[in-house]
Amino acid sequence: MKLSSFKDTAGETRVGVLLECTPGPLLIDVTRGYASYLRVVEHEPRSMAVAAARVPTDMRLLLEGGERSLNAIRATLSYARESLSRPSEGEAWKRAGL
Repeated sequence: MKLSSFKDTAGETRVGVLLECTPGPLLIDVTRGYASYLRVVEHEPRSMAVAAARVPTDMRLLLEGGERSLNAIRATLSYARESLSRPSEGEAWKRAGL
C-alpha cells in the first residue's frame, strides 16, 4: 500500500493511496473514498464524519490510527477496485474528486 500526501483542487492537504488499475494508476483520496464506501456499502448516515475520524486528512494522525485506519484504507481500496471496474462508476469517482 502506497500512501501519499497531496493538495486537492481547493488547496487542502489530503492523504491518498495509489490504486493500480486500467488504464493507469489513480491516487484515491482515502477520506472521501472511505466516506463513499461507508455511505454506499455500510449505509452510514454520518459517513463523512466517521471517515474523517477513522482516516483523517493528516498523514501523522492517520498513521496514529494504526490497524483500524489501515483496515479502513483496505476497505476503500477494495471498494474502489470493484467500483472502477464498471465504466460508469469510474466516471462518477472522477467527478466526485475521489
